[in-house]
Amino acid sequence: MGYPVLPLVWQLVEGTADEMAKYIHWGATTQDIQDNVSMLQITQGLVLVKRELENMKEVLKGPASTHRDT
Repeated sequence: MGYPVLPLVWQLVEGTADEMAKYIHWGATTQDIQDNVSMLQITQGLVLVKRELENMKEVLKGPASTHRDT
C-alpha cells in the first residue's frame, strides 16, 4: 500500500526553520518516510483501540458484578 509522501514532506518543510527546511528529504528515502507515516498511523490507531477497550471495560463492569456468583 503506497502512501502519499510528498504531502508529508511539505508539512515537514512548513514546520521547519527556513535554513533547515531544504534538508528535510535529504538523505531520507521514500521508504524511510513511509515507515514513519506507518508508525504515526499505528500510534493513532492504538489510541482509538485503547479508548474503545476502556469503554468496553466500563460496559462490562455491570454484568460482571451482577453475575459474579453465577
